[in-house]
Amino acid sequence: MAAAVPNSACAQRFFSQTTCFPGRQQQKMFFCFSLFIIFSMSSLHGLPVSSSDSNCSVKAVLTPSTLVVRYGGSANVTCEVCGLHGTPRFERPSLGKVTKNNTRAVWMVDKMTEWDISPLCFYEDSKGDQQTTNLPVVVYQPPEHVSISFVDHNKTLKSGMHTLLCSVSNAAPVAGLVVTFYRGTTALGDQRSTRTIKEPESHNFTLSYNVTKEDSRAEFWCETKLELGPEGPQPPPVVESAKFNPIVHYKPELLVPANPDPIIVTEGKTLQLNCSAEGNPSPFYTWEKPIDGSNTSSSVLTVGSVSFEHEGQYVCTVSNYVGSVEVRFHVDVQVDPTPYIIAAAVFFVVLMIVGGLMLYHFCYKPNRMGKYNLWNVLNMHRQHTAVPVKE
Repeated sequence: MAAAVPNSACAQRFFSQTTCFPGRQQQKMFFCFSLFIIFSMSSLHGLPVSSSDSNCSVKAVLTPSTLVVRYGGSANVTCEVCGLHGTPRFERPSLGKVTKNNTRAVWMVDKMTEWDISPLCFYEDSKGDQQTTNLPVVVYQPPEHVSISFVDHNKTLKSGMHTLLCSVSNAAPVAGLVVTFYRGTTALGDQRSTRTIKEPESHNFTLSYNVTKEDSRAEFWCETKLELGPEGPQPPPVVESAKFNPIVHYKPELLVPANPDPIIVTEGKTLQLNCSAEGNPSPFYTWEKPIDGSNTSSSVLTVGSVSFEHEGQYVCTVSNYVGSVEVRFHVDVQVDPTPYIIAAAVFFVVLMIVGGLMLYHFCYKPNRMGKYNLWNVLNMHRQHTAVPVKE
């Protein structure tokens, strides 16, 4: 609806009246005409102005903007342009069919059987110039098979640094794969590929890992995730490998101190030295002793009755094919004090007896009261006197 022109009546009065302002007729007419123009322009302010649709794009709009489709799957893409001369069209699609309707063209594929395809949407702009918009197409295929192992090892390996290997077979595009290595439920790290091949290919992903004895028979596995952006499948396709349980061989590890304190043992007692260790494969033991004697392959060396010749250093070597470790024992033998204690006790008792006899003989006997012989006193019970009995 047009806006009202409130000042038009005033303008008409200027033109209808013979005198707008005093002065010459030409000056009056020029002034009145100028005033009319000003009033007319001010009255047009606020009137709606017709224009083309602001939402109309002069470029082709592709829906979706990037086509991500599984190999063998179906897809369709729309190319739409408004405010143009002519109808847009798809060029260079080697499969599928194209339908057109005014400002829209639709490319439909029942079964995607090509890996590298680049359709173009052609159209003419308002000036009649030909324009093109490229449709990015990603054809994907999840891995057919995923496996994990350690490089250059089947099942058994030594402790130390090794390389985990995740092998992926026939996946596309490899650049979209994210490979995660696991030990049990713990993620060890992610790996990606920088290859830009569109066709399916097999690829190996690696990760360095320090293997310890705790990893023996633990579960190692890897997971592939095909991440193709927001236009790709959600959630991304995931393929896991089977679990791998390696057997770790490691050198012996001592269960006792490597350099224990000196061992003091009493002569005649039993001596036991222990250098127990664990390893895989099971270790074997060798002993070096101060004196020659029976050899033992046990982790415990036993001497039944220690003498001073058993004093000195003992070396126990524990080894398997992975490595070895040593334990050194220093043994001091001390004298058994028991015989000396017994001898001292006997000597003390004898000394007391002899001292008592000497005290009696030299002190008590010469000064005893009365005249009697100790021997006679002790034998008094043997002397009897007959007593007459009356009848």
